[in-house]
Amino acid sequence: MIEGIYLKNKDLKKNYNILFENQNVFENTISLKVINDIEVKDISFEIKFTKKIIAYRSHEYKWKKINRKKNHILNQHCPKIIVFEDYTYMLSSKNIGAWEIQNPNQILWILKSSELHPIFSYGKGNYRNFVDYFKLENYKLKLLFSKKPVPEFSRSKIPFTPIICFTDHCDFDTNESLEKQLTFFSQNNVKVSKGFFLNHFSKRENNSSYENDKSLLLKFDKSGHELFYHALTQSIRKNKTAINEFVNFNPPKEFLVSTYVDHGYQPYNYTLKNHSELGEKEWTKIISEKGIKNLWTYLDSGTSQKGIINQLNPYSFTPKRLIKNHIFRPIFIFRTLLFFNSTEELLLKYKLSASHFKKILLGKEIKLVPLFLTTVYKCLFYCISTILIKKKRNKVFKYSKYTPFIFQHKIKGITFNFFQTVEVTNFEKTFSKKNIELLIEESGAIIAHCYFSSPLTTQKGKLFHGDTISKINEENFALLKEKLQKNKIWNPTISELINFTTETSKLEYHTIEDEIKVKATTIPTRYIKYV
Repeated sequence: MIEGIYLKNKDLKKNYNILFENQNVFENTISLKVINDIEVKDISFEIKFTKKIIAYRSHEYKWKKINRKKNHILNQHCPKIIVFEDYTYMLSSKNIGAWEIQNPNQILWILKSSELHPIFSYGKGNYRNFVDYFKLENYKLKLLFSKKPVPEFSRSKIPFTPIICFTDHCDFDTNESLEKQLTFFSQNNVKVSKGFFLNHFSKRENNSSYENDKSLLLKFDKSGHELFYHALTQSIRKNKTAINEFVNFNPPKEFLVSTYVDHGYQPYNYTLKNHSELGEKEWTKIISEKGIKNLWTYLDSGTSQKGIINQLNPYSFTPKRLIKNHIFRPIFIFRTLLFFNSTEELLLKYKLSASHFKKILLGKEIKLVPLFLTTVYKCLFYCISTILIKKKRNKVFKYSKYTPFIFQHKIKGITFNFFQTVEVTNFEKTFSKKNIELLIEESGAIIAHCYFSSPLTTQKGKLFHGDTISKINEENFALLKEKLQKNKIWNPTISELINFTTETSKLEYHTIEDEIKVKATTIPTRYIKYV
């Protein structure tokens, strides 16, 4: 069945020994053994087959036929199962990395990549430096074969249902808005992961914090919601004061906090740690000793909208889908393309031109006009070419391609769980009846990056209209409540979701003669066949 296995680049060929063992017709082993302890751009290899692939199991738990015109991706959150022309199934014994079906006779197995594990920290001038080198590791991978029904696992604790996880940023929370949220969530049986500021330091006196609203935050905890650090203060203290606060802060005694989400440009943020006097080693030591295991990537797959809710579907996040939903919002389209689909250089040019435009508008820096026009021209040229050229228009956003939903990464020898999100500003469209039904149909998932208390007038479809919940949101969440009560959707907190996902990564299959079986697990599984 396997014709050959090939390492993708020269660095891998020089520093890996690749061993292929054809133990029997039902089981093959691929071992990657490190020769030299170095870092490489990515860790991946190609597998060529003697027989053609005709179908694969998608992220929707559905069989999809091979389309020669595009690559098919089996991400790290869906079963890696393919079907050959003689109706033999092949699957990985463990759910590691991603498979990309490049043609009917070949797959690329990606184990480490900046697109599979997108993590960055800010460099000079707010340039995002993504981790793009990875330390070589030893791997022992198994491919299993059978013509009998094969097992697939569920991403959800409620078997094979979609997932909605809310991670709410507390930038605009007040005592009053928290009370209203708590009542609203209780009425609709919704669980959220609620960010909080540990200490009160804000340009807005009524901003909520643990220091001022401890009793109210305890109500969230007792109601089954999760609380996570959204930095330590709303506003930024002077650098040395902020670092000292981070080094010496004490976690709340009343509840466990295991998740940290960057806020603004706090000097102790994960994405800014290289700018602070701490350094990566000291930062990691502090955050680990405080019980933090989960970190936000500070990165969204894209923005939710009508017809866009499933984070596991990479084709939700393309220029084509963006244009379709926002045809009359050219500025929004250009901004989104530059943020999610361009290079770091272009993104910086966009930010620079926005800054220059404000200064020119205020009459402060008229001499900046030529520079502004030059940078705007480059940004516009990129956006217009993306819109007009079909190949570019249909291309998935870079950091959505392999669906880096939840993944692990080591920092100075300590393993952390990272999660990526989808930006949610319009609750009315995101959680509409049609979108909820779409999520159910696709057995999808979303980790929402949202602001339940947002007062911004530029945002449509907010949860609150004035002091009350909007009528459409009342109706949407009533429908969501109904789906939750019927176990049609799983609504975990971020820690619950990460813990469950970690267990799916430990799931292992093995062969007993010509059958593939699941080793003991609490993860829901079922047996399927291609029809």
